[in-house]
Amino acid sequence: AGAGAGAGAGAGAGFANAGGGFPGAGGGFTTHEFSNEDAERMFKTFFGGMGGGMSGIFGDMGGGARGAAFGAGGGGAEDMDWGHTPRKRSRGECVVNLECTLEELYTGTQKRFTIKRQVNGPNGMMTEKDETITVDVARGWKDGTRLTYQKLGHEVAGQGPESAADLVVVIKEAKHRWFEREKDNLIFQVPSISLRSALVGFKAKIPGIDGVELEVAFDDCTEAGSSRVVRNKGMINSRTGARGDVIVKIQKVTFPNHLTEKQKTLIKQAFSTTSA
Repeated sequence: AGAGAGAGAGAGAGFANAGGGFPGAGGGFTTHEFSNEDAERMFKTFFGGMGGGMSGIFGDMGGGARGAAFGAGGGGAEDMDWGHTPRKRSRGECVVNLECTLEELYTGTQKRFTIKRQVNGPNGMMTEKDETITVDVARGWKDGTRLTYQKLGHEVAGQGPESAADLVVVIKEAKHRWFEREKDNLIFQVPSISLRSALVGFKAKIPGIDGVELEVAFDDCTEAGSSRVVRNKGMINSRTGARGDVIVKIQKVTFPNHLTEKQKTLIKQAFSTTSA
C-alpha cells in the first residue's frame, strides 16, 4: 500500500511532524531556582524509557532511501509536532534517509521509494512486505527535515499492525557542484583571481539556483577573502517564501611568477603617486 504526504503547511495525513523550526511557546516567563529534584525530573522526561541506549535513538541512518531496507530505532524519545506541545513516543522509529539535490529543495519535488517492512505473516512467522512511500518535498526544506509516517515501520514479532514502529524519513541535502548552503543563503567560492583582476576589478557570471545567470561586479581593488552579495537570489524560506542571498567570495589572489623589466617600470609609474 502506498503512503503519501503533503509538503510544508499542507502536510497530508500520516505525518507526525514536518521537521524544522521550534514548537510554539506560551506567554511570558518566570524565574525559578533549579533544584536537584528538577534535574532528576528533567532527566526522566527526556531520557526515560529509551531502552537500548543512544543507538536506539538514531536507528540505522544508512544510505539513500531508494530501494533500501531500513533500520529500527528505539522508542521512548519525544517527538516534536509542528507548532504543538511535545508528545511522548510510545512506538519505536525506523529511519530512512532521502537524498535531495539543492535544485530539488529550491523548486520542490515529489519523490517515491520502496522499503521492505518486517510484518507478521498469517502463519505466525515474520515476513517482508514492500511499501511504496511518496514524499512531497516542499520548497525550502533543509537538510535534516524529518517526516514521520505513523505505523509504517517494522512490526513486533507475534503482535499485530498496532505494534508497528513509525517510519521517519530524513531529508539529506546532496553536495552541490558550486554552492554551499548557509540557512537560506548560498555561498559561491571563487578559487582564485589574477593580480590584474584584483587591481583593476572584474565581472563574474555565475549560474543561479533558479537557472538564471547572475552577474557580479568587483569594481575596486579586491583582496583575498573579499565578497559581494547578490540580494534575493538564494534559497526560498519554507515558511515566509522570501529568498536568501547569494554571496560570492574570493579565496585567493594569484601573483605572477615573473615580471619583465618593462612591466616593473610600468607598475612603478602607475603607483608613483601612492605610498609604498
